[in-house]
Amino acid sequence: MGLTPDKKYTTDATKKEDLYFYFRYEPVEFNVIVDWGVEGVEGETLRYVYGNELKLPNPPNRNGYTFNGWSVTSDEGRNAYKVTSTTSVTINPGEAFGNLTFIANFTINNYKLTFVENGGTPEMEDKELAYNTKLSLPTENDITRNGYTFEGWYVDTDLNE
Repeated sequence: MGLTPDKKYTTDATKKEDLYFYFRYEPVEFNVIVDWGVEGVEGETLRYVYGNELKLPNPPNRNGYTFNGWSVTSDEGRNAYKVTSTTSVTINPGEAFGNLTFIANFTINNYKLTFVENGGTPEMEDKELAYNTKLSLPTENDITRNGYTFEGWYVDTDLNE
């Protein structure tokens, strides 16, 4: 039978051996709040115990963005640490304490735009454009080809779309 902190132990004067008292610890479970940072996608709450592996949920598909890991904050609102794994993490004592919030980090995708002038001049330089960013395309005043009328830009080589 173990002794609880409020119990006292009195030694038996007839015992002739040393006594050892061992602390027993029970792991404390804490909440992990998963914040996807995506409008319309509700987060979720997980439980973790120090030293045990915490399986992280798969991130939602976010058009135009790439998931690149987690930032973690503690109950106190301070930045606990950065998680490099996207699938699981082991939180050890001393690294963080209490309930944690895992915030999904997404990076906006950039796309290379190549202009094919089909003999028109001047030649246009490639551009990089972030997802969902508007771009003003060159018009017939910006690019010309002798003997032809500019009809617009297309995204397929057959010039249909």
